[in-house]
Amino acid sequence: MRRHILSAAAAAAFLMTGAALAQDAPTEALNELNERTVMEHPPEIIRKAPQVKLNGARVMAADTEALAEFYSDAFGMMEVQRIPLPGQPEIMMNFGTTMDEALANPNGDVVIYPTDIGALESPAPLVIFDVSDAAQVAEDVVTFGGTVLSPAAEFGDTGIVIAMVADPEGNQIELIEPGGRIRPESD
Repeated sequence: MRRHILSAAAAAAFLMTGAALAQDAPTEALNELNERTVMEHPPEIIRKAPQVKLNGARVMAADTEALAEFYSDAFGMMEVQRIPLPGQPEIMMNFGTTMDEALANPNGDVVIYPTDIGALESPAPLVIFDVSDAAQVAEDVVTFGGTVLSPAAEFGDTGIVIAMVADPEGNQIELIEPGGRIRPESD
């Protein structure tokens, strides 16, 4: 059963559009950053560079179908492709509030790949998601069987909030809340 919760759907919509939250990252600041980047790299260099984009990020799973259900429940992702392999399928997941949106989403997929060795050992998360509320998404991860490795906290004095979580297979995921805010502690 796939359950989609409001916070995951909101995060999915945020990621799918690539839009910044108006109160957290004003459009003018993003435009200024883009203009500065173009000014630092002359157009003739930009035009000659090959076009590159992220195709996906792979996570390892002993049970690909169970892990796909976790990514659906915790992050609001939808299965967009399944490749039959001996034993169990490789499953591609992407963000969208409907199947059509998930299929049309130009962002890279999370690719759930079957393995019998478990999650890859890594000193840092191999998957990084921008989210609208890092603390809430971290709570959602726990609700659906994952763990919080490091709770949501502001990164220095940047206003960016970061949480580190792991899916049920142990794959580390970094949650970044651009412009950030930490929700007040409840009594």
